[in-house]
Amino acid sequence: MAGIFWFRLDCGPLGSDPVLVLLPSGGDWPGTSTLVMHNGAERYGAGQVKQISKVELRRLATRKASISLLEQMFAGEIEVYIGYRRLYRYWCGHNSAVEELRPMFSIPNISPDGILSVTDEFNEQIISIAREILTSFRN
Repeated sequence: MAGIFWFRLDCGPLGSDPVLVLLPSGGDWPGTSTLVMHNGAERYGAGQVKQISKVELRRLATRKASISLLEQMFAGEIEVYIGYRRLYRYWCGHNSAVEELRPMFSIPNISPDGILSVTDEFNEQIISIAREILTSFRN
């Protein structure tokens, strides 16, 4: 491999090791052969390189986006309904990556893909579930 290489440092979820991502020098990001150098010697050995597939990168991106939305909803930075609909879009598109969201879309008498009545009770219920889901994501 000769040429110029670009790297990006990814911190990942809370409590995880930082990773150094080698960006492909031609082609689409994420590339088919994206390499990640892990800093966690106890898990992978010092300086060992691990290949990550596109599927895994999409899964990680969906999880990261979901966590960000949950945090924004909990902090009141976005409307609960908007966050709920965006999370449902992630759930429909890649539910295996965000199984923790299942309780949010299993609420009795609420159809996430139908007409919703956005009341204070709905908002409180969604925020409460978001708090529980954030806890499970961090564990």
